[in-house]
This record gives sequence, structure tokens and C-alpha cells, in this order.
Amino acid sequence: MAESRRPDFRLKAMTRQGVTPERKGTIGAGWQNDDGSIAIKLDPFVQISGADNLVIMLFPADQDD
Repeated sequence: MAESRRPDFRLKAMTRQGVTPERKGTIGAGWQNDDGSIAIKLDPFVQISGADNLVIMLFPADQDD
């Protein structure tokens, strides 16, 4: 993983229904590896509480919110 370069992806968490600014956020980043896999790093102190409506997705880093 080349963490010294800019991330290729943003890792975001949100709820399936009723996505509001309070119910979504960036929780980490991802880097495309040479073999096609993606390495993920969570932001410091991120705590993820699972729920039936929790969705975690990768988005291109250059994509606007």
C-alpha cells in the first residue's frame, strides 16, 4: 500500500434510509494496489457500530459528495 500517495478512494459509512449529514461520514481511505486489490485504512479513532441499516462503501477520491 502506498500511503505516501493520495488515496484513490474514500471510505464512507451511512444509513440506508434517511441519509442526512448527521447519518453519514468519511471514515477512511483506500489505495488501489498493483494486483487489483484495494488496501483500506480507517481514520484514527473511528468506531463503527453495526446496525441493520449501516452501509460502508468506497467512492472515488475525486468524486464530489
